[in-house]
Amino acid sequence: MTVIVCLIGVFGSLTPAERDSLLEDTPGNRDMWCAAFETLTGDELWCAWYLFGSIPRLDRLEMTSEALNDHIRGALDRRTAFGEELSDSMFLSCILDYRVDQEPVSAYRASLLEYWGAVLPGPIPDPHETAQMMVKMLAEEVEIGAQGYLGGVEPPLVVLAAGSATPVECTVVLCASLRSMGIAARQINGWFGGEDGGTRRWVEVYSHETGWKPLSMPWEPVPAAFGGLALAVWENTGELVTGSLTETGRIVVVPPDVLPAGDWTGTVSVAVKGGFIPLDWAWFDPTEPDTIDLGAGDYLVCVSSRTPEGQLRIIPRFVTLEPHGEHVFQTFP
Repeated sequence: MTVIVCLIGVFGSLTPAERDSLLEDTPGNRDMWCAAFETLTGDELWCAWYLFGSIPRLDRLEMTSEALNDHIRGALDRRTAFGEELSDSMFLSCILDYRVDQEPVSAYRASLLEYWGAVLPGPIPDPHETAQMMVKMLAEEVEIGAQGYLGGVEPPLVVLAAGSATPVECTVVLCASLRSMGIAARQINGWFGGEDGGTRRWVEVYSHETGWKPLSMPWEPVPAAFGGLALAVWENTGELVTGSLTETGRIVVVPPDVLPAGDWTGTVSVAVKGGFIPLDWAWFDPTEPDTIDLGAGDYLVCVSSRTPEGQLRIIPRFVTLEPHGEHVFQTFP
């Protein structure tokens, strides 16, 4: 299509062939996207191409012109709401990106901006202070219940209208609200060891003065001072942020010169009360040198493979990491 070829310089990470392929893979909503690419210009067109190339296929199919315009124009209008303009990458991933969890596509920025403009006590120049005040108000106004076994995630405006939410839905409302206000926000997934070990999620906001700073959310509490944190990941990008929250140690993976036959897998699990939980982002290839930075604590490191005869071979090692310490893990005896 002509529109694809003409936009090589607008969003260079997608080739024309890749863009055509995505349009072919969005048959029920192709006309909506093509109309947007033909009518939008400048920064609005740049934002449309970013969303088209980065969101899940189901979102491309469910996107409406109302939702697309709401997110693009709402994000651009608030890009400099808290002082110095954000970098392009920060703006795209932490302001323009509208998805937090599994909530459906919806237009919410204009409505959320109006909502918070009516309840916040005037302009607050510090993003973290503003965000923490929004957390407090949400905790007071929204009744938090347990996640249903088969329950989905309601969109932000539905949650606010209902006045009740699961912890996941409340986090979705918070992130959506922050981005609608022009506050760069990201959700972090964390794994904790020890007596209170398990998985947790929290939200961080960005300012030029302090960088990324976590929020204290009563509906998804984390241990004080991130005690027991093993691994923290910004899931949208895969960026590991453990070292910004706690002191870390390092596991150094050293494979032998001659490898035994088989396809091997390496996993790391953190010790919790009664057992271990796997660190989904700490997988490694036992046949290649590697380093893994984790919070101080006790871990189970395993390499395993299945033999041609169907037997499972496992080599486990228990590891205790100290802050700034290093453990050399020989992947094979």
